[in-house]
Amino acid sequence: MAEPEVRGPSACDPAAWDFARVEAAWALFAPLTPRGKDEKEARTVLSDRAEIERRYDETEWAAAALAALDSPGRDRLTHCLGRVPRLPDIRGAEGGRSLGDIDVFLVKKFLSNYRAVLGLLDEGSRERFSLSFESEALFALLSKGGSDEESFFVSDAYEPGLAGIRARIRSADAEIALLRAASERAAEAERGLDFRGRGFLVLPAEEARALLACDGEVRFSVEHYDSASCVARILPGEGELRAEAEREGLLAEERIAESEALSRLSEAIGSDARLIAGYELALRRFDLARARASLAETLSLTRPIFGSGRLSIVEGRFLPCEDECGRRGLRYRPLDLELDERAALIFGSNMGGKTVALQTALCLQILAQAGLFAPAGRFETEAYARIVYAGAPRPGGLEPGAEDDGLSGFGREVDALEKAWRAAEGGGAFVVLDELGRTTSSPEAEALVAATAEAFAAAVGTRCLLSSHFRGAAPSKAVARLRMAGLDREAARAAASRPGLSPAERIREIGALMRYEILREAEPSGTAKRREGPLEGEASSDALEVAALLGLDEGILKTAREYYSARRDGREGDRG
Repeated sequence: MAEPEVRGPSACDPAAWDFARVEAAWALFAPLTPRGKDEKEARTVLSDRAEIERRYDETEWAAAALAALDSPGRDRLTHCLGRVPRLPDIRGAEGGRSLGDIDVFLVKKFLSNYRAVLGLLDEGSRERFSLSFESEALFALLSKGGSDEESFFVSDAYEPGLAGIRARIRSADAEIALLRAASERAAEAERGLDFRGRGFLVLPAEEARALLACDGEVRFSVEHYDSASCVARILPGEGELRAEAEREGLLAEERIAESEALSRLSEAIGSDARLIAGYELALRRFDLARARASLAETLSLTRPIFGSGRLSIVEGRFLPCEDECGRRGLRYRPLDLELDERAALIFGSNMGGKTVALQTALCLQILAQAGLFAPAGRFETEAYARIVYAGAPRPGGLEPGAEDDGLSGFGREVDALEKAWRAAEGGGAFVVLDELGRTTSSPEAEALVAATAEAFAAAVGTRCLLSSHFRGAAPSKAVARLRMAGLDREAARAAASRPGLSPAERIREIGALMRYEILREAEPSGTAKRREGPLEGEASSDALEVAALLGLDEGILKTAREYYSARRDGREGDRG
């Protein structure tokens, strides 16, 4: 029997799932069986590396099984998996609890489609997923009486007396029909009323009441319909009443015989209940693995690699951004990141790609720990007990702490940071902090960013990625200092000088001129030393160049550049 899959609390908090926009990929993950769909809806992100690796292995086994099928075989497999019903509770059936005919039908339908799936797979695939079938005798029993493989009724073959009882019911039905037809003909002959094929007639009130006084062969019942009309029915005669009473007695006998047959069928199903539970579990495992393999094939995903002790992303793709760039005709740039340090600070201007870089890394991590392959040319990481996010909510996304908690914006930011730190202290975490310190002043924010990066770098079993505008934050060499390459400023100035660009064209220009690569900054000498002066090539601000490209008034831009130069030359810790 197949081993049950590990299920427990998800390692990923809802804010991380939402910020990383995992749902865009998750929506394409398509198990077909009811139990497989339950697993998808649970959105469980695992922390046990062995369980994650087992799912990766099963994904590769399923991919091999799919590759061995031709196109009609794949279609048939998909059809059969999609036809698998949710099994009723059959526990206790062997001990005397009788199942209904619908329950028996669902068991038969499950076994039918399960057998069909097994027939499409090679022996190696069946063995890997513990897909076996030892219930041929039960399936043959459920198929008695001429029903097809996806239907069921209690046929005459299940109970010796059923055929005779049903023959007598048919005879009673025929007698009742003859007597009824005779009454309808008499009503038409005596009163001119055509009841053929009708259970009642709506007649004018006076005409209907006159029926009660007639003394012919046929008797009628009359009921008020509205203020001017009545409903008239033919009353059954003595012979018809006798035949109907006989029929009711026969129907009761049929129900008893069917119940006895269902009791025996229930006992047979109960005898195989443990086997059937194993079939359902194995089929769920295969269905989930098939869905993961199909997703990997569709999106060109690769198997993540655990255990290197570093975070390595080669051509990591953030699927929502990739899709949006495709729709807008922009070139999409995958993410490359090599990180041996346990914590990294990522700097860069607005629109420079910091947030997308964080979303890419976080989404890859969540998908990997959910048992899916990753949208990357290569992805090396570790399995973490918790995956958490603290930062500004994405537009339209969840806002942690938005309930009426009495906290200011900075209070909520610190509260989210504290929860992330508790997760790291509680056994290790993958932590993403976006724009930490955004709700307070520059000197305070720089101090908070530096101290936070330093603390997470020292936390055992934790990886932390922080983004910030505050380049004055300078923790020790234990924290990697990274920056987005940013805007190609010469090209941006040339583009800004081009007349006649529409707003949409200007936005496309920004996308084309941004360099979304992550670069390493030189490490500061000494612990927490603050950087003085601009980085190399930072004579001007990316943000101001973007504003120019978007058409901001030249007078405002000129004054802003003067302020920027004065602050850059005379003060430390300016925003980038």
